[in-house]
Amino acid sequence: MTKRIAGAGLLARGVVALPLLVAGFLKAVGPAEEFAATIEAYHILPTGAIPLLAQSLSWVELWIGTFILFGWQMRRTACAAAVLYLSYTGVHVWAIYQHIDLSSCGCFGALATLSPLHMVVLNAIAFLIAIGIAQIKQPNFTVDNWIARGL
Repeated sequence: MTKRIAGAGLLARGVVALPLLVAGFLKAVGPAEEFAATIEAYHILPTGAIPLLAQSLSWVELWIGTFILFGWQMRRTACAAAVLYLSYTGVHVWAIYQHIDLSSCGCFGALATLSPLHMVVLNAIAFLIAIGIAQIKQPNFTVDNWIARGL
């Protein structure tokens, strides 16, 4: 594999991992009630499920983002990231379809104000890249490779 292709694979992992890491971190350090209010605004989940999701989603995003970035269990982790991005896309399509007036998706807290339409596009792109990463048989610069080599 050429260095250019290996570099592109590493860049693709960064594109998929970075939003998960930033969003997960901002949700983890922020008040869970704030994110819970954002989740509730989408009118998708029963009220009882919202606090649990508000507290746990940040950690799921952090773990998946970290695993993708460092290349651990690449195929599984890329598939998990694809599932996250696909579900986020579905939630934002729902918000658009239902004409839910959101000033921001709530994904990045106060750091970025993105509309559901912007998030549909960004999440769909990240979903496709995650699917592409899952298809790579032996990605370079990964923890998986270092473990396989006995390092």
